[in-house]
Amino acid sequence: MVHEPEVEGTDAVESTPEEVELEDEPVVIELVTEPDPLETAQAELKSTQARLRSVSKAYTELQDEMQSFKKRAEGQADRKSVKRTADLVRTLLEPVENLRRSLDNPGDSVETLLGGLKLVVTQFDDGMTRVGLRQTGKVGERFDPRRHEALAMTPVTDRSMDGMILMVQTTGYVLGDNILQPAQVIVGKHEVQEVPKPQPEAEVIDAEFDEDEPVDGDDASDEEVDA
Repeated sequence: MVHEPEVEGTDAVESTPEEVELEDEPVVIELVTEPDPLETAQAELKSTQARLRSVSKAYTELQDEMQSFKKRAEGQADRKSVKRTADLVRTLLEPVENLRRSLDNPGDSVETLLGGLKLVVTQFDDGMTRVGLRQTGKVGERFDPRRHEALAMTPVTDRSMDGMILMVQTTGYVLGDNILQPAQVIVGKHEVQEVPKPQPEAEVIDAEFDEDEPVDGDDASDEEVDA
């Protein structure tokens, strides 16, 4: 029987299977390389350029859409304007035709002609009302400098007529909020009339005559007698 010699002064160390396997595997060291700054900048530039092209395309499409919308809106506005003009012309056709008939056949009397003209004026007023045209500036209305033009101021004694329209020279017309023609009017202006002060009575001065002093008339009569 063979005995292994004992090693004095040292402890025998036994290796585990795990340690043996680790000693047999090669050690691999991975080296991490830093990215190239130039390549990173180029990549970012390409990405930015791609986004700019996308934004530019979207902006161009938006501009084209806005132009198309503007043309459609202008076309609709033109059609509405033509329609309003056509409606206005239709309202004037009938009174114009009646006016022409009245002038062609005035009748035998002035009353007949005046009746026809009054009918035409009424038709004109109705037609203008239908298209939204309103008259402004009537007798008895309060003067409004935004819609009326004062041609003259007439003194009035009644305080309630101060600033009121007394006479209309030209009728004004308003369409919506637009003043097409201001009314030319004459406006009353209240003035306080001063009461005339009583005049002082004239003093009567009594002439004092001397009884001994002859009167001019008596002297003349005496001269005539002597003659």
